[in-house]
Amino acid sequence: MVNIINIGRLLNNAPDGLLYTSLGAGAILNEKYGYYLFVGLILNNLVIRMFKNVFKDYDISKRPKNITSTCGNLKSIGHGFPSGHSQTIGFAASFVLIAMLIREKKKNKEVKYSEIIKKNILTIPVISIFIVTLSVLSHRIYYNCHSILQVISGFIFGILMGYSYIRLIQNY
Repeated sequence: MVNIINIGRLLNNAPDGLLYTSLGAGAILNEKYGYYLFVGLILNNLVIRMFKNVFKDYDISKRPKNITSTCGNLKSIGHGFPSGHSQTIGFAASFVLIAMLIREKKKNKEVKYSEIIKKNILTIPVISIFIVTLSVLSHRIYYNCHSILQVISGFIFGILMGYSYIRLIQNY
């Protein structure tokens, strides 16, 4: 069986995560959405930096004391709220899943979203997204890179950003 934590470690250390995620989304969806995801991930990264700067002076931003080396050089980076990895994976996962729903709805306008979800919930792209998401979130907690609150908050912020962003680009 594949170890979820090890997948998270691999993804955590991938320096080209934005590019790989965008290429994957382009393959699953189409080039247009891959491009939008790439731009969205850059914007999301700017928002992460803004959030970390806003919360830097609060106790909620302190990282766990027993950080492991798999988290990188966090002592120089500092602030942990919200978890940037969690926010990024929340953004990417929500964006890709919603874009898949939109694509399927455009193919057949009479079909309800609930029927699309039932039909696609056990497909390889959806299962892969859930495995990658779970891997990244569990890695950040297991190796004490972040507290559970920092990870959950980052993930929720990411989902909200992904949803808002895809609703915004839908108008274009």
